[in-house]
Amino acid sequence: MIAANTWVRTSVSLLCLATVSCRHRSETNIVPRIESLSPANGSVADGSIISVLVTGSGFDSLNTVHFGRLELRQIPRISETTLRFVVPLDDSQLPDRGEAPPQALAEGPYTVTVSTSRGRSNVLTFTLQRSKR
Repeated sequence: MIAANTWVRTSVSLLCLATVSCRHRSETNIVPRIESLSPANGSVADGSIISVLVTGSGFDSLNTVHFGRLELRQIPRISETTLRFVVPLDDSQLPDRGEAPPQALAEGPYTVTVSTSRGRSNVLTFTLQRSKR
C-alpha cells in the first residue's frame, strides 16, 4: 500500500508541474492588448512634450508603438502591464519617409497599436491638438 500511495502522490505532482508549465507557455504567447492610453489626447502647442502611458498586457521588454503611420521602435515596458512613449512632434519616424524635411504632425486622431514578436495589439485612438484648448 505504501508503494501505491507514493505513486499517486508522484503522479499528482507531475500533473501539477505539467499544468503550470502549460499555463506559463500560453501566457508568454499572448498577443499584446491595449486597455487604455493616459492621456488619450493632448496639445503640442509651444513644442510641449506629451508622454503617454499605455496600460495593457502581452508587452515585450522592447516594443514597437505605431502612432498613426509612424513607428516608434524599441519602446521598453515599465512593468508587465505598462509602457510609456512620447508623442512625436513630426513625421521623421515614418518608415518610408525619404529625403524630404520633417513635417509637423497634423491635428486630429491617430491610431495607436503595440507590436511585439507575437503580433499586433488592438487599436485605441490618441487625439493630437496643435493649440491649447
